[in-house]
Amino acid sequence: MNKHEKSNVRSKKRKQIDPLEQAIETALSPGDFISYDDAWSFVDDVQNVANDIGKIIKKEPERAAHLYETFIAACPDSKTSFPAHPSM
Repeated sequence: MNKHEKSNVRSKKRKQIDPLEQAIETALSPGDFISYDDAWSFVDDVQNVANDIGKIIKKEPERAAHLYETFIAACPDSKTSFPAHPSM
């Protein structure tokens, strides 16, 4: 494989999005309002993604760690995402 071919292979790998990263984005629905009626479905979806990441820990620990970091970073910060309670 020549230098140009290696570069193409590397760029293709970089462009591929991990399916679990896509699942994180879909489950967390950034920017979408989650109604009271949809709250349990949202929680189930988020838990399912966390469980899917947990399934790869032993076989792919580095990938799982990266995905958990992404997952946690993508979770809304409760102090900034929700209005403060009047007593706070």
